[in-house]
Amino acid sequence: MAQFIKEATHIARKEHRCLFCGDIIKKGERYNVWMSAEGGEIVTDKYHENCAYAIQNFCEGEEYYLRDGIMESLNEDLIEKGITPAKTVHEAVNQWRESIKII
Repeated sequence: MAQFIKEATHIARKEHRCLFCGDIIKKGERYNVWMSAEGGEIVTDKYHENCAYAIQNFCEGEEYYLRDGIMESLNEDLIEKGITPAKTVHEAVNQWRESIKII
């Protein structure tokens, strides 16, 4: 089981790939870093701010998350609000954040 170490927000000095949606975190964009220790190794995961927010809101205390399950939940929420569901995870997260006026 992974042990959580810290969470931080950074501004990208170079491009990174979001572990959740798979899209690029662009240079100059704010992103979240989650660090944990697993099996004696330090693991650093990087996420778009919106993706990190979606994970925190749809995991409900789970130790892990399933991207497809969260995307399905996001799209269900969008449909309930009369918004056309997204085709990609990144779009779904961004549309959902806009729909709840968090951005």
